Amino acid sequence: MTFPIEHAERILDELITERVIAAVDLHRIRDLEHMLGVLLGEIEELSDDQVHALARQAIDRALSRLPDYVRDVDDDCPLCRELGVSASS
Repeated sequence: MTFPIEHAERILDELITERVIAAVDLHRIRDLEHMLGVLLGEIEELSDDQVHALARQAIDRALSRLPDYVRDVDDDCPLCRELGVSASS
């Protein structure tokens, strides 16, 4: 039995997506967003909705830069080594 190419592409895309998501610490990102929301919540001029929106936007902006960062990781970078980031991992 053979799969149509579209089906195989979808399965491969889902597999790769799952592997990429597994490589990211989603709990720490969620915790960071929460912590940022708590800090922003100290600003009296901001409503709860604004606080959540700003925290979410900050995380979204950081995540949007992730693809370039992943491709530019320098194994000879002392900070990268300290953070445990490696292009070979």
